[in-house]
Amino acid sequence: MNSVNLWTVFLIFIFDLSKCFCEWTRSDDITANKVHCNSTVLVHKVHFVWTITNMDFLKVGGENVVDSPKFSSPTNPKIKWLLRFTPRPKDFDLQLHMVSECEEKTVLAKARVAMLDDDGNVICCGEKELGPFQDSLTTDFRKGWICIHRKIRKMNLLCNVLKIQCNITFSEPNATLVKHEHNALFDQFNAPSELKRDLGYLLKNYTYSDVVVLVNDKSFPAHKAILAVRSNILAGMLQATERTPEHKHRIIIRDLKEEVVNEMLRYIYVGECQNLERLAKELLVAACKYELEGLKRICVQALSQALTVDNVSEILIFADNWNVAELKAKTVRFVASRYTEISNTDGWKTVINSSPHLVHEVCQEIATNQNSS
Repeated sequence: MNSVNLWTVFLIFIFDLSKCFCEWTRSDDITANKVHCNSTVLVHKVHFVWTITNMDFLKVGGENVVDSPKFSSPTNPKIKWLLRFTPRPKDFDLQLHMVSECEEKTVLAKARVAMLDDDGNVICCGEKELGPFQDSLTTDFRKGWICIHRKIRKMNLLCNVLKIQCNITFSEPNATLVKHEHNALFDQFNAPSELKRDLGYLLKNYTYSDVVVLVNDKSFPAHKAILAVRSNILAGMLQATERTPEHKHRIIIRDLKEEVVNEMLRYIYVGECQNLERLAKELLVAACKYELEGLKRICVQALSQALTVDNVSEILIFADNWNVAELKAKTVRFVASRYTEISNTDGWKTVINSSPHLVHEVCQEIATNQNSS
């Protein structure tokens, strides 16, 4: 009888223990929600539009230098910026200078510049990563001028009114501030996919469109608010059309193909592209012209992954002409790693004849690799 009681007590103990374990497991499952943390490096942004009129008079006297007014970001007015424009008959220089009211300050920055003619069409554009850690630039940003645009040969600035749009993103001087945000409820809904679906429907449905993008004889109905918020260049073109009643609800694009504009609009609305392998270079040109940073990254990745001995020389020249720093750096490293094979190709001979400065950069990369090994 005593042994039976002992077994009964033992079984009751085991049952209570398993019950406690189950309760602890359920409690842990309930509290172990996924927690997402977003960390953001704090930066300042400034968008500056500079209009130069009577361009013909600038070209009469030969080489002229025009400085813009100083401008700054509302969130950091102590750091001011200045553009210097030097027009010539067949080329020009455009330079950016940082003017800091604080002594011994160094910042990291990215500058994007676009030039528009009287009708709001993009003449050319460029982008530079500026900062103390790039070998190709001065190690101290505040010591001198940083050239935004390489000289463009065989080009005449025929317009009498020139608009220059400059977008600068820069860090806090001598500091990197990071903002952290936690969101434990992120997985409870899937807003990005729903938004993508709805905007895709908006792109296909012309009912509420209020502007037409014209490319040759093809028209693409679109929405001003979406175009303006996704691209500062398109926003500037829309502002320009407001001043001309006959073009008030039209954006005319003359330098891109219809299928390229179609894919560019697809990216603007839903953030994705089709036919990327075939159109990567042309879409990258569109991304540079209309300041579509995400599209630019997609195209750079596609072109970088498609590099071969036969096409790398062409892509290197292309990246240099359009000032795509990331793509250019990757192609330079690719050439340096396989220089023996590439140096015998016709494409590399073209690089030697047309762009000797690129040969110098590749040689520098080879020397750097040899010194580090």
